Amino acid sequence: IGSMYAMAMWSWTTSQAVVYTGILQAVNGAASVLVYAGFVVKLGD
Repeated sequence: IGSMYAMAMWSWTTSQAVVYTGILQAVNGAASVLVYAGFVVKLGD
């Protein structure tokens, strides 16, 4: 659904939509891990 939405919103080709949404999901995942690690460190005190 995300790739189709990106193609409709930003007129990306199929390959562009897959690459860019994949990058965005990877960044989102990395940010989530950092937030989780922050909670673990803070609550571990």
